[in-house]
Amino acid sequence: MSTLNSRLFQGWIRHRRYLPKKHSFSYPIFMSWLDLDELDKVMALSPFWSLERFNLVSFYRSDYLGEAGQDLTDAVKNRIKEQTGDSFKGRICLLTHLRFLGFCFNPVSFYFCYPESTESPRYILAEINNTPWNERYCYVLDTQESPVQKDKWAFEFDKAFHVSPFMPMTQHYRWQFSLHEANLTIHMQLQQDNESCFDATLQLKALAMTRMAMRTTPLHYPFLTLSVVVSIYWQAFRLWLKGIPFYGHPDKQPE
Repeated sequence: MSTLNSRLFQGWIRHRRYLPKKHSFSYPIFMSWLDLDELDKVMALSPFWSLERFNLVSFYRSDYLGEAGQDLTDAVKNRIKEQTGDSFKGRICLLTHLRFLGFCFNPVSFYFCYPESTESPRYILAEINNTPWNERYCYVLDTQESPVQKDKWAFEFDKAFHVSPFMPMTQHYRWQFSLHEANLTIHMQLQQDNESCFDATLQLKALAMTRMAMRTTPLHYPFLTLSVVVSIYWQAFRLWLKGIPFYGHPDKQPE
């Protein structure tokens, strides 16, 4: 049995739009939960996984927060410092899609930041990427500001980053996290004028980070990272066919 904090998660993701017209879809998914202090150990477990090198599955520093030459752990700590003023110390676990055959697009990756000698995260960072603009934005969420019980947290905040051209910037987020050793649920709701207009749910179950799981799990979801991008544009086309209003990128509008 694996003694690593790192593990695999598999399950499903579902999107539901309620306004101005109903639209929904779901698909199976797997993600990697990586203790950033264990990256070398994890990648050494399987000949099909690599660090900064092409393989079936690979981790590249440039895919994530901060400058490519900066240690990712330091980049996360710096982001927390910039946002909260707190000099965070502790371990950081990243929930993400890794590259599959050299390709990856992460609509969102999450960093769960555990203070030293604790089993509950103090901060959760949500790093969001958009397409086709290839921009990146990171929300910093403080679990001490969440009113929910242990291992469950809820946050509310205004939207600050353009993601979909079929959603305006004047929206409000309500996010919920439920994290246990064997299960992880993330529910993200968008509100417009105090009315729910969209939600996304990620439901995952944990697998030990073993050599066998690292070989077989990616093959159960072939070309998942490519299919994520294909799905984004396919669903956008379906929304366009339904006549959903289009909102241009706020920073790309003609003067």
